[in-house]
Amino acid sequence: MTTETTSSRRPLVARLADRLPGFGGYRDRERRRDADRLLREHVAVELTAARDAVRAEAARRTDAGDLGALRGLDRLERSLDRLAQTVRFAEHGATGLFAENIVRAERLDAIYRHDLAVADDVADLRRSIDAGFDAAEIESRIAALDSRWSARRALLDGASVPGGSREEI
Repeated sequence: MTTETTSSRRPLVARLADRLPGFGGYRDRERRRDADRLLREHVAVELTAARDAVRAEAARRTDAGDLGALRGLDRLERSLDRLAQTVRFAEHGATGLFAENIVRAERLDAIYRHDLAVADDVADLRRSIDAGFDAAEIESRIAALDSRWSARRALLDGASVPGGSREEI
């Protein structure tokens, strides 16, 4: 199949848009933006599931009469809920077609790599919760996740983050 045949099957509007200067790059940024949004939503869903597992542990301990642990479990539950909401509604790393400051693809990729690393950390947290309940370890992991997520702001601003380098707009 030739390039001509392949491109002729694309909708006319898409082929015309590709001819607009700068629009192809905009569309690539929009795809990255969509991928970023989907990944953040996945991370938020996983954090919410971790919160629900903590909530289930609190219910189990309540049923067993272990009321002393409830305060710590409530704190973990609130921390996970807050982090899930922070991730879900975080600023994305892309801008519109006519924005003054257009974020370069390299920075968008760095933000996405950061978010993937956070997703891995959340998966580790979930495994830790499912393997056995060590509240101190879970609290430590949540604090590390919170700190790592806060480093995302520095990426959006273009500052250096641990393990990364300064990226220019």
